[in-house]
Amino acid sequence: MDLTERKKQILKRVVEDYIAAAEPVGSKALAEEMGGSVSSATIRNELADLVEMGYLEQPHTSAGRVPSPKGYRLYVNELMEKREVSETEAEEINEQLKSKLSGTDSVIAKAGQMVSSIVNYPVYSVTGGRREASVKRFELIAVDEMSFIVVVMGEDNRVKSQLQRSDLPFDGQRLADVKELLNTHFTGRSADEMSARLMSLSEQLSPELFLVVSKAVEYAIGVLEQSAQRNVETAGASQILKMPEYRDVDKAHDLVTFLVDNKEELPVPDDGAPLKILIGPENVNEALKETSVVVASYDIGDGMRGLVGVVGPTRMDYATVTARLSYFADSLTRMFGKNELPPKEEHVRKISLSEEEQKLYYACVQAAVAGLGDGQGKLQILAALTRLRQVCCDPGLCFENYDGPASKLDACVELCEAMVENGHQILLFSQFTSMLDRLRARLDALHISSFTLQGSTPREKRASMVKAFNAGEASVFLISLKAGGTGLNLTAADIVIHFDPWWNQAAQDQATDRAHRIGQQAHVQVYKLIAKDTIEEKILELQEKKAALLDTISGCEETRILNMSSEELLSLLKS
Repeated sequence: MDLTERKKQILKRVVEDYIAAAEPVGSKALAEEMGGSVSSATIRNELADLVEMGYLEQPHTSAGRVPSPKGYRLYVNELMEKREVSETEAEEINEQLKSKLSGTDSVIAKAGQMVSSIVNYPVYSVTGGRREASVKRFELIAVDEMSFIVVVMGEDNRVKSQLQRSDLPFDGQRLADVKELLNTHFTGRSADEMSARLMSLSEQLSPELFLVVSKAVEYAIGVLEQSAQRNVETAGASQILKMPEYRDVDKAHDLVTFLVDNKEELPVPDDGAPLKILIGPENVNEALKETSVVVASYDIGDGMRGLVGVVGPTRMDYATVTARLSYFADSLTRMFGKNELPPKEEHVRKISLSEEEQKLYYACVQAAVAGLGDGQGKLQILAALTRLRQVCCDPGLCFENYDGPASKLDACVELCEAMVENGHQILLFSQFTSMLDRLRARLDALHISSFTLQGSTPREKRASMVKAFNAGEASVFLISLKAGGTGLNLTAADIVIHFDPWWNQAAQDQATDRAHRIGQQAHVQVYKLIAKDTIEEKILELQEKKAALLDTISGCEETRILNMSSEELLSLLKS
């Protein structure tokens, strides 16, 4: 019996419907899904053939069909449409990883927890060191004449230390001799080679010196052997209880117990494949015969490899799990293999305003200062400060009849033109949506393609623009800071321009992170455009000094401004 294309499409629908609903799939439902193009009778015949061929199972005579392990395997190998993680999913994974960047050990230790929260299945993580690991350097630190600390640095730059006690007293010179001997004879060697070398030196050293050397070497060998051992951790075992397949308490208990007490028996593929899926009976361990396991590998660097595996029912959402797990593993590889992220370089470009702009600016300053003395409310003062910031950007934002120069606008457009000519893509941020409109008009005049994202941009359009930009369909992405400070993955850009500074440095950093994040391959250049001798320089100073005043304003400007004194406001206005 041939597995025709129609049979494959029916099998695909059965698998996906069963994954979604956890209910056997009948011919009537399939006929409706297929829009009447195939009759229920024909579908029943095809389903019967698929059962006979072993791709489907029928739990009860009158019930619909469910996929068999063989059916799931065909689906995964041939029929499953490959999924890419969405922008929201990528953001969630990136934020998880970013929050754990305190060190290699912490990220690896929490990898299972992170993935479990992302896929909603139980997860296990496996790490193992290099079989031929060696010591990079020894350090010895004297505590007193009878004890010392031995410090061992591995090839992966991880450091371990331990307090050692000697049976005989020793002085500083002897400790220095031991250190030189250790670094001469025992670095760059495997544990076995270190043991052999220690034996060969036993007759060449005095008993007192050999005693100290042997203590240090034995500790180093223990460190190497420990690093080579496989470490397995599980997380999210309770997720099992949420799945219909495990309504049977005993069945759920058996699997949870296995995940907790027998975790060392979980599958650890050694074929080096980046992703492996084991379905039902393909799992060697009897406890996993009714489950599926998806395992992804990642490189830690220096010859070390880690694994993250997802355990769930054979009715697993394979497309979603493989997409999220692969993205997570790839992100870890990039993080460890390329020193986390490529470099980021920040530049401050101070732009001199024209004489006409300066006159307008200082007129606005005088009005704001006079307002303080007239007892104006602080919200009015805030409005005055905002007006000053707009004059810095382009006086036309404040004065409808203004037709003079706009120095910052000119400088920004010139920078964009030069960067685009050199093949760069740009993220351009401003707090003022009206400024984004002016920037776009100037870019359009130069035939520089761009997208604009504001708070009013619908979610669907937002997602499509992000996808198109990352595909290279526009050179500049104009973004309102408040609308695009978080939730975007725009690693196609390697130039970030902050057209105007914001009170809160963290908000600008979050905006920059739309480009400088996991997945970025290029050196990221960040430009802050600052109008000289204006309030923008004051804001920059606050950012750099992390002054208490900055904390006062960070967050909702309109309400936090009330906490500022008149003196503090005046300090922003004075040049």
